[in-house]
Amino acid sequence: MDQRAMQRNIETYVLQQLQQGHRIDSVVEVANQLDLPVTMVDRAMRNLTSQGYPDLPYTEATEY
Repeated sequence: MDQRAMQRNIETYVLQQLQQGHRIDSVVEVANQLDLPVTMVDRAMRNLTSQGYPDLPYTEATEY
């Protein structure tokens, strides 16, 4: 799977979690759930924020 497809999958996962009423507290939490690098999840959160989804915690991300 290429990186763009992976980003879309992460964004879809995050949106599904929000629609189900789950609160996303940290990028690290989502990265651990999906077993993905924090930087990939951070990028997906930034993309979603720029698309109009406020209050996503990408600023709390720590790059490893």
